[in-house]
Amino acid sequence: MLQKLLEKLYTLTWKKTGNQYELLNLGSKADLKKLPLPLQKLYSIADGQKEEFPSLFLGYSFMPSSDSIEAKKLLDELADEENWKSEW
Repeated sequence: MLQKLLEKLYTLTWKKTGNQYELLNLGSKADLKKLPLPLQKLYSIADGQKEEFPSLFLGYSFMPSSDSIEAKKLLDELADEENWKSEW
């Protein structure tokens, strides 16, 4: 569920900013004012600005979807070459 929420957060941000590489996190110093208020609130929670919530970004790293798809293709090819078996 957490992953789905994070994915939705990023999707909404990408649609609003028009830049899929603009991943907002603690070190980005991005201007949240250009985002709609609900997204500003989500980021203030997700990046640890609120004391009661730990930063979600510290436990995750992200890459552009195009890189993710390419990495998956490479792993799928390797799995076929090495006859990996699924255990689930």
